[in-house]
Amino acid sequence: MKNGADTVEIYLCPKSFLDDMGFTFSKGDEITVTGSKVKQDGTDLVLAKQTERGNDTLVLRDDKGAPVWMWSSKK
Repeated sequence: MKNGADTVEIYLCPKSFLDDMGFTFSKGDEITVTGSKVKQDGTDLVLAKQTERGNDTLVLRDDKGAPVWMWSSKK
């Protein structure tokens, strides 16, 4: 994601989860991401908790930070 002149890597979820939820992104979409900034291998990135695009909200992690896509694999 670009924020002005800065580029920030954002980890959302596996693509299969996006497909299951019927959620897609296109280049140029304006989105809001809520998450936690972390370092991995010396690189800053954001682990997304949820993302919003227009009136659509996609929850990716619960309040403890656990991925919600893991819930479906426990059934």
